[in-house]
Amino acid sequence: MNNTNVIESEGGMNEPPDINGLAHLVEHSLFIENENSSNETLNKFLDSNRGSINGMTQKDLTTFYFHVSNSKLSEALHRFAKLFLSPSFRYSEVVNTTIRDIELEYRNQILDSGYQISRVQELLVNPKHPAHQFLIGTH
Repeated sequence: MNNTNVIESEGGMNEPPDINGLAHLVEHSLFIENENSSNETLNKFLDSNRGSINGMTQKDLTTFYFHVSNSKLSEALHRFAKLFLSPSFRYSEVVNTTIRDIELEYRNQILDSGYQISRVQELLVNPKHPAHQFLIGTH
């Protein structure tokens, strides 16, 4: 098995203060579709080769990662790169779906004590500091 990560040194703290959740929205949107094909084909490819893909947005960075069997690494890298080379942000098809997914993700973790501690820490930070921002989406 091979694990591959792409780490972008931009996260939720790098967002404009009036657009909370932008980094998270971009992270999710990249996994839905690019100009060449639906990313469903990437998911099927990874599934059929004992792999998976995911991402995560943090305060200071955004990580995209996948794993796949070693024999399929070259093809997986090629497909993975397409996520970043030709993303599609067609509002009606991608962004609305992404917003619903993020809302569901938020609802699923809101009762998690780790999330609650993190949210209290955000609220205790000076409101003028970017770490004060709500990272999942708008609130």
